[in-house]
Parts: sequence; C-alpha cells; structure tokens
Amino acid sequence: METLDTRWFYKERNEQFECAREITGQVKSVVIDAPIKCGKREIVICCSLLKDQKTLHIYTVNLTRKDCEEQLEELNSYNILTFVGKNIRTRKNEILAKIEDALAQGLTVYLHVDEADYGSGINQCYSDLLLVTKDLPIQHVFYSATSQELLYAIGFDFVKINFVPHPSYRGTKYFFDHDLVHKAEESFFVYDDKGNLVLSSQGEECCRLIDIKKGKNIGVVRI
Repeated sequence: METLDTRWFYKERNEQFECAREITGQVKSVVIDAPIKCGKREIVICCSLLKDQKTLHIYTVNLTRKDCEEQLEELNSYNILTFVGKNIRTRKNEILAKIEDALAQGLTVYLHVDEADYGSGINQCYSDLLLVTKDLPIQHVFYSATSQELLYAIGFDFVKINFVPHPSYRGTKYFFDHDLVHKAEESFFVYDDKGNLVLSSQGEECCRLIDIKKGKNIGVVRI
C-alpha cells in the first residue's frame, strides 16, 4: 500500500495535520471532539509522521466492521499498531508489553482510542486495558463525535480539542441546514394486495431523486 509523506498531508489534509500538531504538542491526554467520517484516521497518521522516530503509536477501536480492514492496513503501513474489537481484551498483555518496551527505550507512547464512547463501559472491551494504561506515563488520545459522555466519565487529566474539518466536509449540520433530512412517512417497503414486497410511495420518491443523467446510479437511504 502506498504511503504519503508529511508534505502531502500538510498540503492536502491541512486540517488533520494541524490537529495532529496540536495533539503532539500536549503533555496531557487529549479528547478530540470530531464529527463522523471527517478523517480522524488521517489525524492518527499525521501524529505518527510528526513524531515518527521517537514514538510508538497504537490505534484501537472497538467497532468490528468489514470496511475497517483496508483502513487498518493503511495505518499499519505507517508503522501504527492496530487492535480491534475483542482483540483489545484478548491481546491486552501484548499491548501492555509493547508499551512497556517502548517506554524502556525512552519512546513517547500514544494510545489512540477511536469511537471512544463505544465499548468503554466498566465491563466492556476497553475497560481491562484502560484501567492499566491510565496509570502509565503515556499519551491517550480519545476520538469521538459525541464526546459529552466521555468528558464527564473520563478519569484522566486531559485537554479537549475541537476538530473542524475542511469546508468541503458534508456532515450532519450541512444536511440539516440545507433541508436534506426528511422524516419517514411510512415504511420504505410495503406489501401490496397480492402479498408482494414493493416500494412504498416514499420509497419510489427516493428512487426518483437519483439523478441518473449525471451518472449517479446508486442512492443510499439511511433508515
């Protein structure tokens, strides 16, 4: 997998680059309040590029999805260790051993916790690891689009950073501001008189909104 250098991220992903610069300039742990799908993974990469030779970066996320596989491969290509889902618990000792070894070499360790409000309850995957690492001299970086609960529950001395994506980012606010969110009036599919499953009238309306003339052959409906 192709890797990109610091100069590329500075030019093409400047918002992520500057956020990473702020993260790596902190001595406390950090909570990143960032909207969904805004390029948080690239913040992690930028952190590793800024402190490449003097740090160990470990990325963890408790979500196990098929679409994560390529993202994890990308992170690994930048020498970022990745642990996902139940592996955070079952490979806890391996993670701790890598942290202890890095600290013994005088490296700064960054533990990146993505989707930090997911799976972080006292009996969930993250708890076993964080109950140990919170007392270690490492930098925790927590990422969440809904950081409110995290800010109240966290047992760390931290700095909060609000990540503002590039103006081209299309997040929740954009869709609400442009009246692009509509309440479902009925089920997307209904049964007709013959018992066949068919599109409802609103389902047909959604399909008509797909602009085939512009080459848009796929529409996504979040139900």
